[in-house]
Amino acid sequence: MITNVKITKGASNWRIYQQRNGKATIDLEGVSIISGDAPAWVRVVTEYDKSTVVDWTKAEYIGKTEDDDGTPLNKFKVSLTLPAGGLYRIDTAVWENLTRIEWSYVGEKIYHIGVGDVFVITGQSNSAGYGRGPAVDPPEFGVHLCKNSEVWTVAAHPFNDAEDTKHPINREPACDNSPYLAFGRLMKKALGYPIGFIQESLGGSPISRWNTAVNGDLYKSMIESVKRITDGDMQVAGILWYQGCSDADVNNDKLYYDRFEQMVSDMRRDFRSPDLPVYTVQLNKVLNGENLSWAIIREAQRMAARNIQNVFVVPAFDLSLNDAIHNSSPSNIVIGERLARAALEGYYKKPIIGFAPDISSAVCRGDILTLSFDNVRHYLSTLDVPAADCGFVVEDEKGAIALTYYSSEENRIILKLERIPEGKACVSFAKTSCRCFIPPVDLGSGLPILTFDNMEIEYVQ
Repeated sequence: MITNVKITKGASNWRIYQQRNGKATIDLEGVSIISGDAPAWVRVVTEYDKSTVVDWTKAEYIGKTEDDDGTPLNKFKVSLTLPAGGLYRIDTAVWENLTRIEWSYVGEKIYHIGVGDVFVITGQSNSAGYGRGPAVDPPEFGVHLCKNSEVWTVAAHPFNDAEDTKHPINREPACDNSPYLAFGRLMKKALGYPIGFIQESLGGSPISRWNTAVNGDLYKSMIESVKRITDGDMQVAGILWYQGCSDADVNNDKLYYDRFEQMVSDMRRDFRSPDLPVYTVQLNKVLNGENLSWAIIREAQRMAARNIQNVFVVPAFDLSLNDAIHNSSPSNIVIGERLARAALEGYYKKPIIGFAPDISSAVCRGDILTLSFDNVRHYLSTLDVPAADCGFVVEDEKGAIALTYYSSEENRIILKLERIPEGKACVSFAKTSCRCFIPPVDLGSGLPILTFDNMEIEYVQ
């Protein structure tokens, strides 16, 4: 062993520890050279100005071992409680009490650690990050990533780097820009402490691979990986889930809600957090053919956020693609910031607007259909889109009903119908997968409405 003290468990450069009630207790283990009865000592300082966070603390001797060369060593352990924040540096030393500790035998240092919130990245390609092209999305100290190699580093694209992966089940050939660096920067600024990510996503993965009642191989890999990375603690701040494209078919679309709900329940059990938040993205459009299943998946995602506590969803339907199905790099930055604002408003209860307009009722009086929306902060704007291209679809027992007028008033969308509906009727927005409709936007938040499917229409006199 070259150094006088070596940390063997519980700390590594760049690691972010999950805070609980504004602090984290770090359990370290290590070895030190044998120099009489001299024990190992550990302290923590800030990297900003080297001020003391935890003063020199004597480690507990727990036995003897030896290195590969047969050199005898002392084993030790020590627990350190750190406040949320950082970045911090861990110092180690062997102190013989012959002089001041500042002049003792210096051991290994652990650099750039922080205490904050750690998020697990799950889902398929738009979560793994297939954004292409240039976009200003720089790394930042205090936003860190545990890569597929299970090594912590400063977060930078690509997040889903397969090099030296410790869980090859989610190896894929190439990724680039993802939404989560933008998410991390905004969360760090708003919360005032570091943000960490654990990468577990895989492009093309259906929800069945994340649901142990169906298959669950990716889910099981995630649990084992997080267990290793957190030294068995399993505490994280939330799940970042962006998935659904691979389930947009007639065999799986109607199963999506139940499979998602079961997955969330399992996550809350296995991450030991009954109210663990899950942050989701409603599917964007797709440009390779009409597919009604996409609307069914988006509706399941919308309803999950309405029905399951601490599940949150943000829209993506208004954003650009860099191919038929993957969000562009600039779009990923927008998605990341939308997710952060939804988290800050919804879970952290910050005075930030993050929820997108969401339909709450559809009421028809004669040939006038009025759609009301929750989460409108100023007023909805149709952006002067003509009725024929507005993206709303109204259907009754006779079929589709054409629209002759389209406008907005405060939190409402007004549709004039070509004929009065008969019998059971419903309204949808973005019924098909590939049309590039422009959704109404709340001019208070700048957010488009969430897409919806088959909202039942109520008749009034």
